[in-house]
Amino acid sequence: MLGRHSATVRYMLLGVLFGLFFPVFATFFDVLWQQLPLSLGSMLWVQASNPLHWVIDTAPLFLGLFGGFVGRGEDQLRQAHEKLDQQTQQLRGLQASLEELVARQTADIERRNTQLETAAQVAREAASIHDQDQLLAETVRLISDRFGFYHAGIFLLDSSGEYAVLRAASSQGGQRMLAKGHRLQRGAGIV
Repeated sequence: MLGRHSATVRYMLLGVLFGLFFPVFATFFDVLWQQLPLSLGSMLWVQASNPLHWVIDTAPLFLGLFGGFVGRGEDQLRQAHEKLDQQTQQLRGLQASLEELVARQTADIERRNTQLETAAQVAREAASIHDQDQLLAETVRLISDRFGFYHAGIFLLDSSGEYAVLRAASSQGGQRMLAKGHRLQRGAGIV
């Protein structure tokens, strides 16, 4: 990642620019120390005559390299931070999905539990009734009320086994069908 926003490039350039200060300052100081005239020729003579300046002249190179290493570390740290941010977002998404799934499953379990409790209660109450017509009427009423159904009906086969006859219904429409003796032929449609 050596783009224009790269810390590696920025720090390397800063290191080189800062490093240039040392040879310029050292040369200028040496020219003044030796009481030479301040000219390009004096500066070149000081540079050529003193091997210490050769070492000082490498400061931009070394500071540029050092700045590049520091910038590279910052770039790597930024990339790692961006990757962590992405993974955090993915984990948050997964967490939200899991929470939603748990909520749906919990609601489904609660709904099924309620249905089972209702079925057990219907069975208990129905077991206490001994008259078949009353038992059927009470059963469809309880099923409709407890399960929240608009209509519940019970069909029983007639003595010939050819027709399923409506014997109990919970809705008003079902009551009208019951009064008319509604029946369905066995094997036809859903029967």
